[in-house]
Amino acid sequence: KIREKHRLEAKELLAKVTGSVTDMLYALDKNLKYIYWNRACEEITGISSKDVIGKHVTDVFSEDETTAKAMASYRRVLLKGKAESAIFEYEHGGETTILEIHIYPLGEGISVFARDITDHMNAERKLEIERKKLHKILDCIPEGIYLIDESYDIDYANPALIKEYGLIENKKCFEFFQGFKAPCPWCGIDRASSSQPARWECSFEKSGRICELISIPVSNDDGSISKLQILHDITKIRTYQEEVERMNVELEARVAERTTQLEAVNKELEAFAFSVSHDLRAPLRAVDGYSRIIEEDYADILDNEGVRLFGVIKRNIKKMDQLIIDLLALSRLNRTELVKSKIDMTGMVNSIFHEVITAELRDKVKLTLKNLPEAYGDSVMMKQVWVNLLSNALKFSSCRELIEIEVGGYSENGINTYYVKDNGVGFNQKYESKLFEVFQRLHSSKEFEGTGVGLSIVQRIIHRHGGFVRAEGNEDHGATFYFSIPER
Repeated sequence: KIREKHRLEAKELLAKVTGSVTDMLYALDKNLKYIYWNRACEEITGISSKDVIGKHVTDVFSEDETTAKAMASYRRVLLKGKAESAIFEYEHGGETTILEIHIYPLGEGISVFARDITDHMNAERKLEIERKKLHKILDCIPEGIYLIDESYDIDYANPALIKEYGLIENKKCFEFFQGFKAPCPWCGIDRASSSQPARWECSFEKSGRICELISIPVSNDDGSISKLQILHDITKIRTYQEEVERMNVELEARVAERTTQLEAVNKELEAFAFSVSHDLRAPLRAVDGYSRIIEEDYADILDNEGVRLFGVIKRNIKKMDQLIIDLLALSRLNRTELVKSKIDMTGMVNSIFHEVITAELRDKVKLTLKNLPEAYGDSVMMKQVWVNLLSNALKFSSCRELIEIEVGGYSENGINTYYVKDNGVGFNQKYESKLFEVFQRLHSSKEFEGTGVGLSIVQRIIHRHGGFVRAEGNEDHGATFYFSIPER
């Protein structure tokens, strides 16, 4: 009785143990009929033990390819008495379960231990798909890419690298690229971390190429760290940079040479300006003086034609003198140092307008002076700009019964823009670029006096302030002249 009790207790304990196992555990006799079917079998297959025990395998499962393979494995273990393992896919309820099966001899029958590895296999399959995608991506990248392990062995090389450097067969990176027997002394692989890839530049002695290397750590399943190496060939870039540096050196030498030449030319221009100011104007003044003496002392013997001719002489002397003055002013602009300060443009324009307007025009001029932004520049030069622009507006509008002049300005994106608008004779817009060229005139001197230098002086001054000028006009419908300079 005691022995029977122990046997029953042992049987009950075995049933509890096998029943609590989360993996499938079942047994078959020598005729492949089920003699045991644990709870995990019921949960995974959805088939209760009462529907299995005593039945043949083919009575429980359909005779498909998977069942045939399983029965073949069962028979081999029964025949040879040796354990065997296999992986089978089990279809049930429209779902596929992947089982890892271990078959063991058990007396005249067999015991089968089966583990559901569906999730694991699906994860591996997804991982394999991702690996293939990654390889496709790496295979398409034109840069050379390779993977090395902790021993510097090259585990993978993409087609771009193989195309440029040849096949890589079980070689270490320093051996393959450099022909070295040890890691390159400049190698930056150890500097790479998960948050910061390493980047360095090196020269490959075997190929003569200069490359930039980027090393990115890659964690492996076994805990080891591989490095994904991206190889960017910068040989051409470095060659171009060296060429640019060489050209820069040559350019600097040329600039220095040209600067010396320009300094010499400027000195010659200064000497010429001095000559023009003194040597050329002196005889001009003498001609003017003697012509006046002749006109006064011999007035009683000069006929009307003689008086007219002396008038022509005096007018041309005056014109020549003004031309010399304008040319001197233009030449001095490049040599005069800018002395910048804040300028009240509204006050300056108001003051200059009353200086340049003549008594005969004062009663027929309507000036509209709008608020002008405060400027930052050389006040002497800026005064010359306003003198020239306002004088031009008055001169080319003098033929109107009512002269209308508008002066305004605005600030935009750090640039101050000012304008002078008149209702004068205007100009053809296609000739705008000629307006600011020296000696270029769109109207004859008989119509309007002038030397053709005034607007050139305006442009030169504004350019020296880092700005620009432009003009808009229509023939017989007035003109507007703009100039723009930085706020500071």
